[in-house]
Amino acid sequence: MRLKATLFMAGCFGLFMYQSVVLAQGENFSYRLEGPAGELRTGEEFDVDVLLDAAAGGIRGYTIGVTHDPAALDLLEVRPGSTTRSFNGGTGPDFISIDTNPPGGVGFTIGVAVSTDLTETLDAGNDYQLVDLGYQVLLNPASVDPCEPLMTSIEFSSTLHPARRTIITLDGESVVPDVQQGYDATVRCPGSLELTRCEAGVSDVELEWSFIGSPSWDFLFVYRGTELAASLEPDERSFIDSNVDPGEHQYTLVTFVVEIPSQPQLLLDDCTTVVNPVTLGSTDPAVGEWIGEDLVTIRGTAFNVPASLSFSLVDDFGTLLPLPIDSVMESEVMVTTPQSPRLGSFDLLVETEFGDVLLEDAFEYGFIRGEIDNDKRIDFSDAIFLLEFLVLGKQSRPTCEDAADVSDDGLLDLTDVVYLLSNVLLGTVEISAPFPDPGADPTSDDPLGCLD
Repeated sequence: MRLKATLFMAGCFGLFMYQSVVLAQGENFSYRLEGPAGELRTGEEFDVDVLLDAAAGGIRGYTIGVTHDPAALDLLEVRPGSTTRSFNGGTGPDFISIDTNPPGGVGFTIGVAVSTDLTETLDAGNDYQLVDLGYQVLLNPASVDPCEPLMTSIEFSSTLHPARRTIITLDGESVVPDVQQGYDATVRCPGSLELTRCEAGVSDVELEWSFIGSPSWDFLFVYRGTELAASLEPDERSFIDSNVDPGEHQYTLVTFVVEIPSQPQLLLDDCTTVVNPVTLGSTDPAVGEWIGEDLVTIRGTAFNVPASLSFSLVDDFGTLLPLPIDSVMESEVMVTTPQSPRLGSFDLLVETEFGDVLLEDAFEYGFIRGEIDNDKRIDFSDAIFLLEFLVLGKQSRPTCEDAADVSDDGLLDLTDVVYLLSNVLLGTVEISAPFPDPGADPTSDDPLGCLD
């Protein structure tokens, strides 16, 4: 595209003889390009001003060259700025020449003489608008995965035209402005739509999204698979899809951005999530004996929905204890605990075709003081087992020494046999906790252990 306008008046040739004058550094003058703040979009049209800050007056003319990347920007129009138009009482400068196809490269040059009869000059001042430029963005970051922002610049140049350097003309000399500040632009895609949250619950799915750009659309559709789940207002940024069937679902958000009427852009993003109706609420009892064989009720929801489900206890060390299922109802499952290799807290894990659910610290393995022979009963046989171990050496050391320390004095001796017999046969001695229900040892600072 070539724009060229030239206005000649008498005497203009003599004015531009300054090119033969030695150029000086113009520390009192600065050129700058000022454009829109923020980010530009592909296809967007925008204006850039060529501004002058002058700490000294007496300016009789100026020449300017400005260049740009033709792959990124198209120069649509070069217009004299408000300051340039105001010369000579508003009739404009006596001489102005604009060339948008200069021989030295891509961009434009402009030459201006304020007054050919030297009767008018430009005084000192700031923010003088010398030129008003119109550009359109050609750069398309959509071709760059994943649509990263791209940079382009508009810069001053003294090489676009051999007779036009970027200078200021004063009385008797021409100076190069000390500062020549260009304009940098960040170009984004015409718009980008991103689902930032796609989270399923037991019967609903929560979606959130972000949009980069200035939305210009008439609709925003949410699809669940091929089914239209919702038609939303353009400014909405979240949606909850309720009463969703269990299983895997794909969601797609669809809209158009129309920043350039002839080039509407389809934007979409999708995600996949799984609705799992199974929840875990509690276990009853929540504490059992390390020996196992305790019947535990697990409470929750939708246990009858999955085609298959399994329960396990898992600890921080990765110990996994499968729980045999005795019965399944909608909100309750009966399981039997297995023997545990250690005491302490375990999480409850349920695995279904829809995914896994974890209930932390759901069950604790403990011991019962006085239960020595591991038969799930406290009776005369436990005292005999301990007596045979201590006196006759017929039994191996008790698996849970804390359970055999009936007197809770940190020792295994005949006192423990006496305590146990006094409780079982006479009921005259009260056994210390944990008794009669399983639990942890409240006096765990003694040298005895359990399952160590």
